[in-house]
Amino acid sequence: MHANRILMLPLAAFAATLAPTIQADCSDPLVSGSTLNNSLVCASKPGQTGDPNQRWSEIHNGDGASPQTLGEHGRGTTDKNGSYDANVGTWSYSGSSVTYNYTGDGTYTFDLRGAGDEPQFFCSGSSEIAEIKAVTAIPDPAATNPCGW
Repeated sequence: MHANRILMLPLAAFAATLAPTIQADCSDPLVSGSTLNNSLVCASKPGQTGDPNQRWSEIHNGDGASPQTLGEHGRGTTDKNGSYDANVGTWSYSGSSVTYNYTGDGTYTFDLRGAGDEPQFFCSGSSEIAEIKAVTAIPDPAATNPCGW
């Protein structure tokens, strides 16, 4: 039996799974990518919020209807890479499909799922890629640990 893991590159918050886990949460209704417009998204690999390399705090600038700038806030005080970067790539959406293009780190597309208009999970098919802890207003760049990791 193989361990379930997500490989996360330092700036590439959403990354390919080595052995994805099928989760019932990925059968939740699809949610429009527009719910991420002009927001900070705090998310992590399922059950891994304690590991700063398995969580991220990403700034979704603009409306995402066309590629918009994607930034990253630090992932908490125990993250050695926990700094603010205004531009790590781009993000966009089409319906519930959200695409991330990380400068030098690849492109990833996931379905956004949740209840009502509240996004709760990023999924690839029936595999849960990330749990969304919060979708909030974009904080000031000087904010420390805006996701409360």
